[in-house]
Amino acid sequence: MAPRPTPTVAPTPEPTQVPVPPLKMEFVRVREERARGPAGTPACEIDIELVGAKRSEVESARVLVRTAVDDLGTNLVPDDAAAAALAPLKGEDPGAPIVLPVPLKLAARKAVSLREVSGEIELYVPGSDPAAAATNPRYLRRYRFELKDVPLP
Repeated sequence: MAPRPTPTVAPTPEPTQVPVPPLKMEFVRVREERARGPAGTPACEIDIELVGAKRSEVESARVLVRTAVDDLGTNLVPDDAAAAALAPLKGEDPGAPIVLPVPLKLAARKAVSLREVSGEIELYVPGSDPAAAATNPRYLRRYRFELKDVPLP
């Protein structure tokens, strides 16, 4: 009697990760809006420009704030920072620079600067593949950012 062949499981090949090209980021400005009562919503945002990124290639983006501390030691990371979702880029001009807002809690009026703001920027770059999914890591590019000692307005 011949031995029975044992089936072997062939490993499923993993998709090859596309190398993430380098990206230069520049601080643009801090926007701070203070409001009292029901007149408006207070907000603070830092604008970061992605130098060299082509708006025509990037369909959507998200900013995940990991650390945000003012010079008084107050934590300025928004409560919903971890739940930030990919959002389409604003603007129609494919040649316009990509400027992403980094949302923060308002710093105390006594604060003079932001000691540190850091986190990740994710860009959804589907390329020419119409079937590309934003959940597929092959089409997501992740970049870390860090700002130190940013003066408040």
